[in-house]
Amino acid sequence: MNERIWDKFLTERDKAVFAAGGFGARAGFGDRPALLVVDVNWAFCGERPEPILESIKRWRTSCGEESWVALEYIKQLIEAARAKGLPVTTPQGSGARTIGMPAVGDGRARVATRPAAPPTTISRATRS
Repeated sequence: MNERIWDKFLTERDKAVFAAGGFGARAGFGDRPALLVVDVNWAFCGERPEPILESIKRWRTSCGEESWVALEYIKQLIEAARAKGLPVTTPQGSGARTIGMPAVGDGRARVATRPAAPPTTISRATRS
């Protein structure tokens, strides 16, 4: 296993526990994979592609225009997951400033207008 920056702070016992628990090992996708899209909202993307120093004037946690570049890749990932029949979920924050997922297209952030996939509910009874 490659040396990670925090490894020098771990005791030999810590390292043994991590190794025995399988931490750091490849886990695969399991039997029921899903795509969880996190923090793709106006607070992180801003309302439009613009330099970060402009975007943070309205959305202090915005990543600026780089986040809008990432949106196209995220869109492709969502489409690929849906094409494979995988559940896709996009948890939203509870604050009004974080609700809404930017859509890719005309350069403006807006809630996507195409019908979303049915919501995916994960309960303790169905977890594997």
